[in-house]
Amino acid sequence: MTRRRWQDGCTRTRGETKALLKPYGDKLASAGVRFKPSIAMSDNPGHCIVSTAQEENAHLIVMGSRGRGLLRRTLLGSCSDYVTMHSDIPVVLCPRVMVDNTKSSDCRKNMSRN
Repeated sequence: MTRRRWQDGCTRTRGETKALLKPYGDKLASAGVRFKPSIAMSDNPGHCIVSTAQEENAHLIVMGSRGRGLLRRTLLGSCSDYVTMHSDIPVVLCPRVMVDNTKSSDCRKNMSRN
């Protein structure tokens, strides 16, 4: 893969991620909750999340957990495990259990009803 294709892919991914975060940001803003999304690319995502949260003086880290089995997590590691072990900032993990049988667009619709 060329450097240009890599950069284009990163730009596209950032745009898609911002679009996915917008409804959540709107809902939080309407509830009076300060929300600052942060999008970063890293080969060590757990460390990146912890260091970015510290740099931004975050009060809370909210992240998803894919719910891989114990064996997979042990062999491959887990980003959420890393963050909970290394962060001095409180961490809320949102399990994927409800997402497995639901399309992501359905999840966004359900979120907007609350």
